[in-house]
Formats: sequence, structure tokens, C-alpha cells
Amino acid sequence: PGMPPRPGMPGMPPRPEMRGMPPHRGMPPQPGMMGMPPQPGMPLASQPHMPPAMEQPAQKRQRVEPAKPSLVPEQDFIKQHPGALTVKVVVPLDEKKAVWKFNGQVLEVILPGVAEKVSALKAKLGELLNGMPPKKMKLRVNGGGAFLNKDQQSFADLNLASGIMLELGVKERGRRKK
Repeated sequence: PGMPPRPGMPGMPPRPEMRGMPPHRGMPPQPGMMGMPPQPGMPLASQPHMPPAMEQPAQKRQRVEPAKPSLVPEQDFIKQHPGALTVKVVVPLDEKKAVWKFNGQVLEVILPGVAEKVSALKAKLGELLNGMPPKKMKLRVNGGGAFLNKDQQSFADLNLASGIMLELGVKERGRRKK
């Protein structure tokens, strides 16, 4: 109340357009726009600031992969480690997985040798853990080591000898992260 209505306000009729002039869009013209000459000291709107052509961008640092421990070839590892393979598996304590006997125990599994595949260990664990499906098992070398995610790899191929301790987990697929 008491303020005169401005053009373009709600409830007001639109402003009449003049012939040959672009319609008013609410933004006042600025120097260098709409044919107005730029004022001295003002940068031109059509020419963005360009760095000098002589400067080159800094070279990117090459990614350096951490050195992987060199593995002994599978056949040599089998010769170096004859006899049975004893694997200890740390089972987590999880009441939600009580059907699979996740009681925080350590299982000891004896396999014929290091030439055995990871799938053979998973099959034995399935028997000991009340029928837990091998596809649901996630095995990892204890202490944050490598995952044993390829069932067809042998323990010799992974250079894992008798007495190795593994951690068992459950593969979760398609769950939202918390």
C-alpha cells in the first residue's frame, strides 16, 4: 500500500512493446552490450581473459603403483611345500547369521596339499557351517590381506602355505551402504 506499481509486477498488465526494439527482460543494459560502446578500462564482454600462449600447464605426476610382492610360480611353490595344507578360518560372531553357526570360532580345515583350489576349502567350510553356500563366502587373508575371490585358483598359485589364517565374511549384493 502506498507504493506505485512497477512494470512487470503481478497483477499488472504487460508493458507495451515498441517497434524495432527487443522486449525488455528485466535486466538493464550494461556497457559493452546492445551496441553501446565500452567505457575506458572495462574489459570487453565478448573476449574472455586468455592466458599468455607461452605458458604451459604443469606436467601431471605419473601414478606409481605400489610394488607387489613377487609370487613364486605355482609349480615351484608346490615343490617347496609338499604334504597336507592346514588352513585356519576365523568365523565372525554374528547373531543374524546364527543359522550358519557364526559364533566367533576358529575352524581348522586340512586339505591334501597346496595344489588344492579355493573351491575345495569353501566346500569343506559349507559342511562345517550348516550348509552355507560357497557363493556367499568371502575369504580374506587375516590382517587385511588379499581376498580369495577366485574359486579356481590354487593355494600354490596364491603362495599360501600351511598354517595360513583366513577371515570369513558374507558376500552382500545389492544392499544400500549405511
